[in-house]
Amino acid sequence: MKFRAAVTNVKHFYQVAQSIEKVAKKCIIRLSPASIEIICPNGNEEGVQVWSKINQEDLFSDYRVQSNAADTICAEIATDALVQVLRDLASSGKVETRETVMKLAKKGTDAVFTFETRDHDQTWAKGLTVSHSVRVQMIRPVEMEKVKEPLCPDPDVHIVTPPLKEMRVVLDRLKAYSSKIRFSANNSGELTLSAETDDGEELKTTWTDLVHPTIEAGEDAPPREAPDLGQHFGALMSAASLLKFMNTAVITPTTCIACICENHCLIMYVYIGEVLEQNGILTFYLPARLTGDED
Repeated sequence: MKFRAAVTNVKHFYQVAQSIEKVAKKCIIRLSPASIEIICPNGNEEGVQVWSKINQEDLFSDYRVQSNAADTICAEIATDALVQVLRDLASSGKVETRETVMKLAKKGTDAVFTFETRDHDQTWAKGLTVSHSVRVQMIRPVEMEKVKEPLCPDPDVHIVTPPLKEMRVVLDRLKAYSSKIRFSANNSGELTLSAETDDGEELKTTWTDLVHPTIEAGEDAPPREAPDLGQHFGALMSAASLLKFMNTAVITPTTCIACICENHCLIMYVYIGEVLEQNGILTFYLPARLTGDED
């Protein structure tokens, strides 16, 4: 199997890796001719999973991937090691004069992703090549077939959230009163974060006039009754899992669509760049907590 590509958008690659690192210690990178997928299928201690898909043109040029498994390569990698390499690439030299090649290679008996950087700036280190290697664990196709995206019921609400940084400030205040946060929204542009104190008082913040995206149902989806626009649908969430998710605010610009499956989970779609450009999406699955769950 072979993989080689020139990294053309280090900023986005670094931001995606940062977001993934906030959620999980390891991730799977699946390289195929059309896209790069970064997957955290086992969840962290709060059960948060990530399934992301990025158009290869948004990160790479001269992109070549070959394997006997439909030209697809899957490898598990430590997220902190990937972040460290990409941080170095994003902060050294000048972007306009730097050339970075990422490829799959062997280092002794280990498989590694190598990042070879050469800078052509005469005032910096002209002609100097710097190489970074990150060890990976290759995943066989038969093992990858067992990695499945979570099955969820049809969401009751789809809504474009306020800026994640703004929501994180509110969440930081609420978590001082409770480790469980109710995340709810209706089909009339309202989204609420609320917490119940030990003495039964409810604290909440509500945003209004938010946008509901148009989501087309699948061909086999059963017809649904028109929703009561004012009815809130929600899920009781771990404050820790919501905070881990909201650390994806490092991606700029960010548009996030929240899909609420009442009392089951939140599905959060974070768009890389502008939505209409369709560069890629990070999909986060956050399981709900039952009222009787232990803290």
